[in-house]
Amino acid sequence: MKNADVVVSSDGALRVTLVAFDAPTGEGRIRIEELAPGKARYYVTVKHGDGCETRIDYMTYDVNKHAEHSFFTQCSDAPKKIEIVRMFAEPDLN
Repeated sequence: MKNADVVVSSDGALRVTLVAFDAPTGEGRIRIEELAPGKARYYVTVKHGDGCETRIDYMTYDVNKHAEHSFFTQCSDAPKKIEIVRMFAEPDLN
């Protein structure tokens, strides 16, 4: 991936853009944009070429919200892929 690469969630509710990544320091930033109304929880995972990954737990609540999130990794490889997975509530077993 390179800066400005964009990934959209399978349900069309989130768009994630890789804003920056500095390999020597392992510091990076992604922008998360909410595209659809509703509340939901997502895991946004930045995967690197050497098998490392960084996961951000994100909850939606404000359509058209744009937020940047910083991340840090011990990985020296640049991000290769961003995955967005919607988490569904677990049933109450009580």
